[in-house]
Amino acid sequence: MSKIFSKTILLSAVTSIIFIFSCEKSEPNTVIKTIISPIPDTVKDDFQKDVLVELNKLRAKGCECKSTTQSQIFPPQALLDWDDLLAKTASKHSQDMYFNKYLSHTSLTGTDVVQRAKVQGFVGNVVGENLANDYFTVADVMKAWVTSYSHCTTMMNPDARILGVAKYQSKWTMVLGVK
Repeated sequence: MSKIFSKTILLSAVTSIIFIFSCEKSEPNTVIKTIISPIPDTVKDDFQKDVLVELNKLRAKGCECKSTTQSQIFPPQALLDWDDLLAKTASKHSQDMYFNKYLSHTSLTGTDVVQRAKVQGFVGNVVGENLANDYFTVADVMKAWVTSYSHCTTMMNPDARILGVAKYQSKWTMVLGVK
């Protein structure tokens, strides 16, 4: 099989994937030809790989984030790269929320996501954080985030270029940023 034929098959497979979440396309009949960048070896957990892939599919497609009172259409956005420091920030926050039995963007010591990321050595800008509780699969947590206006707009933030996500038991934390 030729390399060109193999790349064509890969490109066709990637662009043919049907996105199962309820987010609507910003422009019907638009085909986005996107190749998802390789997942770095530092992404050890399958759920992290799956969130990165699913979020990049959403961003490549574009999305209308909706609530009963608001709607915002996002055209296709830049794909996100993995960031180990944001993942560490997310992991520590998920663990803290689990062990201390809370769910909040502000820790019990009063730190927000920007402060927590700096403590981990992150030197870029944090552009958003999503939290979730009591979800056990990537499909379920992604569906919850996509169907929530504020979480959806965070994931579609045009400034975001990097992602770190973690879960501890049922506590999920997603941190988006830019370097």
